[in-house]
Amino acid sequence: MKEEQDILEQRLWVDREAIYEKYDEKLKVAQNKAQIIGTGVSQHELNMITDAFKKEIRKFDHERIIPAWDGLVARQQAELAQAHVPTMFVTGEAENLERQRQVIGVLETIVGQKVRNAAQTKKRRFPTDIRYCDNSVIISRMHFNTHRRN
Repeated sequence: MKEEQDILEQRLWVDREAIYEKYDEKLKVAQNKAQIIGTGVSQHELNMITDAFKKEIRKFDHERIIPAWDGLVARQQAELAQAHVPTMFVTGEAENLERQRQVIGVLETIVGQKVRNAAQTKKRRFPTDIRYCDNSVIISRMHFNTHRRN
């Protein structure tokens, strides 16, 4: 689960960062034009660039990030339900998500120390395996899902 989350986060981060870079470049071009003319960038042009940037980021968040998060949460919920973890089933309801978050918190408390001890043992032999021992995936995903805007 953690590896899938890491890959998704990295891919979305790279794509979102590309939007920032695109508008940073547009701003630099506007500043260069203004410098050549001997003036500053007009407030109107700055507003146009800023508005277009905000619109594109909002569109990216709603069309790419939120559906990707929701899909990941649903897959994680289904996987945990299949493992017979109590209260785990595919849902988007805030009340159910909160209950699931609490169950995961309890599981982390119970299993967390064993996982950390196992990770420390593995660390001596296989340092790269530690990143697979983090159980916070579901909590952060469900937290994001309950606090997103529609």
